Amino acid sequence: MNDNSTDTELLIRYLDGELSSEETGRLETAIASNPSLQDALEDIRAVRKSLRRYGIRQQVSRVRLEMQQGRPSGRLVFLRSRPLQIAAMLILALAMTTLYWTSRLTPARLYKDNFEPITLTETRGAEDSLSLIQPYRRHDPAAVVARFSALAAPAPRDLLLAANAWLSLGQPKPAIKALLALQAENSRRNSHEFQDDAEYYLAMSYLADNRPSLAIPLFEKIHNSPNHLYRDKVDAWFLKKLHWMH
Repeated sequence: MNDNSTDTELLIRYLDGELSSEETGRLETAIASNPSLQDALEDIRAVRKSLRRYGIRQQVSRVRLEMQQGRPSGRLVFLRSRPLQIAAMLILALAMTTLYWTSRLTPARLYKDNFEPITLTETRGAEDSLSLIQPYRRHDPAAVVARFSALAAPAPRDLLLAANAWLSLGQPKPAIKALLALQAENSRRNSHEFQDDAEYYLAMSYLADNRPSLAIPLFEKIHNSPNHLYRDKVDAWFLKKLHWMH
């Protein structure tokens, strides 16, 4: 099998249970040995899942029926009414858009498109001899991490800056560890220092570490908290992409 349209039709019929047992066996053998067919099958499944979420599965079926009835004409005008033509175009556009997102959207891509290191202000903590603030402001994450390792008892601010430095260096695992330590320290002190920051960057760290199932509850909490510092970064479209991806 090397014709894309034929492959797609076979895969659709396969998912619809329309193939004979012999055809099903041959196709499953081909899928098992052909990564391109495996990817195409997953793409079709993803599109169908998204279409179901938008509640337009019945509309697709109706349009497909109209297409089948109009095949003898050999022209796109088989949809006799203008509303049906518009519906067909909209559904096709949605399917193509959904296919694009589901085939390309990954935790790493979503993280890369949205990660921005925290911006320091004068009110975010005092300077001291072992402060991480100076190298952080110089955009020197390696120096931040080096200074952090010299701290015997890092404060919440230090943990937050070190986590951002590790993320900038592409190392989400130590960033996660630092942010969880920040939250644990706040709990011990009965404090909320940098709590909003910790929640947002912990969620981003989970995305960078390819663990979206742990990121989603944090992002949903942020989205549902009107006064959260990062509420504007987690809008409904961002959440929709998260759920599509997951």
